[in-house]
Amino acid sequence: MIDFIRENRTALAIYASILLCGYVFGLVVYRLYFHPLANFPGPKIAAATQWYETYFDTVKKGGGQFTFEIKRMHKNYGPIVRINPDELHIDDRAYYEVVYPCNKPVDKFEFFAHQFNMPDTVAPTCPAALHRSRRQALAPMFSRSRVIEHGAGIQQVIDRLSYHLANDYSGTGVPVIICHMWASSVTDIIISIVFGEPSHYLDAPGFANPFPLAVHNISVLTHTLNHFAFMTRGIPLSWFKPLWSDLRCFLNFRDTLEAKISFLMRED
Repeated sequence: MIDFIRENRTALAIYASILLCGYVFGLVVYRLYFHPLANFPGPKIAAATQWYETYFDTVKKGGGQFTFEIKRMHKNYGPIVRINPDELHIDDRAYYEVVYPCNKPVDKFEFFAHQFNMPDTVAPTCPAALHRSRRQALAPMFSRSRVIEHGAGIQQVIDRLSYHLANDYSGTGVPVIICHMWASSVTDIIISIVFGEPSHYLDAPGFANPFPLAVHNISVLTHTLNHFAFMTRGIPLSWFKPLWSDLRCFLNFRDTLEAKISFLMRED
């Protein structure tokens, strides 16, 4: 078999190229003329390939430009446009109740399921019924009554924030980086509500605790992770720890939470 491949590698490469070109050509023809969304208006290149959206989301002006491209599409094609091979975008508030009826659950688009390579967590869960069951497990922790119940712990976080602002910044001329401040505050509040213990992220100098900063830095890459998630699908995230300090910090935090949850479950 190996000898056959060696002797015919040029011919096999040609056949493989022909098959690949045939597949791509057939896929484009299907998307343009036979796809269920084929009759909706929009740029043909957007209907033919996902790479059109990828370009605006990851390349043009540093990425994140597809929202503005969609606005341009609506200006040229009307209130309903096909923005990629499998999606329509509607710019008409009258359609909201049609697209999102209260009595009909809507599944999330599979494209977003592997954004952070954690498809079994709540946010990226696609089937509406499964997402609802997972969300219901968390909902009691953030109900109005539970938040009121944890009012004292939340107030302690706010008091610590006020203390740092008054003692470390007031009258000093040192600027406060608001996104760091709120990220650390929110993380402290959530940890307090969920685990009933302080995390003291607010006490980091300049509110720059590594974990909230890591979450922010990873979120900046949301568009890129969306479009290239297929490259890491099925690969354990721990393999990337040595390569990316922000991810390492994020995964270490996740490991800590898993250890806390396992401990609480054993106690029950």
